[in-house]
Amino acid sequence: MYDLRQLEVLVAIVDHGSFTRAAEALHIAQPAVSQHMKSLETKVGGELIDRKTKRPTAAGLVLIAHARRALRELETAEFEVGELSGLKRGTVRIGAIHWLEPLDLPALLGAFAKQFPGITIELREENAHVMFDLLGVGDMDLVFSNISPTDTITSDLKRQNLFSEDLVVVVGQGDPLGDYDSCDLADL
Repeated sequence: MYDLRQLEVLVAIVDHGSFTRAAEALHIAQPAVSQHMKSLETKVGGELIDRKTKRPTAAGLVLIAHARRALRELETAEFEVGELSGLKRGTVRIGAIHWLEPLDLPALLGAFAKQFPGITIELREENAHVMFDLLGVGDMDLVFSNISPTDTITSDLKRQNLFSEDLVVVVGQGDPLGDYDSCDLADL
């Protein structure tokens, strides 16, 4: 059985690139980080972090992937329990594209922050499909994107259409598309 703190230490070492920076991030002494790693490696039966490069070994990569999922699940459980007591603290990781008219995302996030001051909002801007991948592996909680209603997303993700709008094509006099009442992207 793995100790939760040991898994947090392992992930912190990889994320921060050193035992010392991991200790600082976790607010514990560096010798405690070393002790947690030594104990975890004893349980696993081998080295998880190469001490020279501070990079994960093959066994470390396997365990880190599982540790991240386990820590995300526990974070989700903490969040859901927190929901019951009024969202006192936590983090929500949001992905958004830069153009979301008519949605006023800054105002929406500002209102959320006022209502739930203990919740940290992490906002990230990426390509829609990159954000969907991050959402799928649990590295984002919510994504605002302007995808077409016909675009498919993976079955483990849920989508909610907030609004829709028509796009207008303007062409010069005499252009064959000017004779159309509407057109598809393929017509362009």
